[in-house]
Amino acid sequence: MMLKFYSLILLLIISPLGERVLLAQSNFPVSCSPYLLPQYSLNWSALTSSNNFLKVTLVLKDEKYLSGIVPVFLRFRFEQAGSVISTRPDYIPAIPINLSFGTPLTLYGSDLVNYFQAGNLIAQGAVDESMLRQGGRLPDGLWTLSVTAYEFDASRGHRQISETGIAMMQVFYGYPPQITYPAEGQVLQEQEVQNLLFSWMPRGTASRGGISAVIYTVELYEVLDGEVPNAVVQGKRPIFSTTTNTSNYLYGITDPALIVGRKYALRVRVQDLEGVNEYQNDGYSEVVSFNYGRPCTSPENLSLASSLSRVYNLSWDPQVGAQTYEVAYKLTTESAWTTAIAYTGTFSVVKPVEGKYEFKVRSNCSLARQSEWSEIYSEPASVAVKSNSKPAASANNTPSPPQTNSSNNSSNNSNGAGNVEDPLDIIVSSQDISPAAIAQKRDELDKLETPSESRCGGSMHSTVDCNITPKVYSGTVAFVPAKGQKIYMNGYEIIVTSGDASAGEG
Repeated sequence: MMLKFYSLILLLIISPLGERVLLAQSNFPVSCSPYLLPQYSLNWSALTSSNNFLKVTLVLKDEKYLSGIVPVFLRFRFEQAGSVISTRPDYIPAIPINLSFGTPLTLYGSDLVNYFQAGNLIAQGAVDESMLRQGGRLPDGLWTLSVTAYEFDASRGHRQISETGIAMMQVFYGYPPQITYPAEGQVLQEQEVQNLLFSWMPRGTASRGGISAVIYTVELYEVLDGEVPNAVVQGKRPIFSTTTNTSNYLYGITDPALIVGRKYALRVRVQDLEGVNEYQNDGYSEVVSFNYGRPCTSPENLSLASSLSRVYNLSWDPQVGAQTYEVAYKLTTESAWTTAIAYTGTFSVVKPVEGKYEFKVRSNCSLARQSEWSEIYSEPASVAVKSNSKPAASANNTPSPPQTNSSNNSSNNSNGAGNVEDPLDIIVSSQDISPAAIAQKRDELDKLETPSESRCGGSMHSTVDCNITPKVYSGTVAFVPAKGQKIYMNGYEIIVTSGDASAGEG
């Protein structure tokens, strides 16, 4: 229900003598002055249930009635463009209103109850008798109240005995609050410590009664996938509700925890504690929906390309809110997945010697959230070659393979893999080496005899003397060390940077 505001304007005419009157005075013996007081409720029933809304003052001013009492009754008429509420022409109250000369008589709503009984009124236009019977609210707009006094004497034909007194009132509903934070559709930043300041702007309290005491009800709803926020607030219970007399509410750690990535709907209702004002939409604001953090979504559109003879590049669409990605891959013949972390939407992996890969990827988002795994992507029958392109480094910091020659790709490689100019540039991973083969080679090396040959010259631990003769020493051809000279020993290439023949082998 929206609290309606009734503003009232008394129609006053200033006479040339400065006297304020409701209408130009006539020769009627009774003056009739209606008043709509500034502090009132806006229900039709309040016209008679409260003495703070309506009063009518009657004065018998004709001296010929100086010693007598004049019985009268009243007829009312509320009128707006296209709508009229009036006293039935045939209604005569059972008890008259008695006037004495010179003595003002003021009647309040509670004195006029019978006049406002639905059965004693005629409603036309935008109002109907049900509104009158149930004490409902008048439609918005400018209303004119007319009150006229008539003689109670039927033998005189119930003649009009007063001028028609007029008062005017503006009936309108106030506006509900307008939510200023969050905005519709806004994505709020998720927080480790929940601390959200919901705020709104009060609107439209322009009643002649002034701004009365109001209270705000804050309601928060969870909106599931496929649900419409406006339908949710009509059909579900809020996950949180509270009241406040300020225009904001701090939603903190003691309130129900919001789930990151979920959608919520917020609305605020204003109510007048004094019943002075009424508001459109029963005081409810428009519903504002927002997301608390971005949902952690699964990567999509996985694809595989080759830029080196032994390297695959897996790529996918980057997801908003993802900080890193977890990549899982395995051979189709295996059950266990190998996982790695990627920091962009690409991942490099060495091609299998035999078989085919299958991959899946998921997003790692803030606050330790993870998306669901993507659909499993299987290595296709043929993988496209990306020529003249340098693939990004893999997630495990494997260096990017060098660029390949596109012409060689097309002429020398029937399998679609790029050529590698230097075999040392080939990326080798642990899965290229058989653990059994490594163990076998280690056993073979352990069985080799340790050489017992003694070398002359100095070492870190001892010195072995040797007799240097030209060209020959200890069965080895001697040499004169020269800067830059290369010698080969036990599979190592040694470059002489300085030396002296008298000091041994240099």
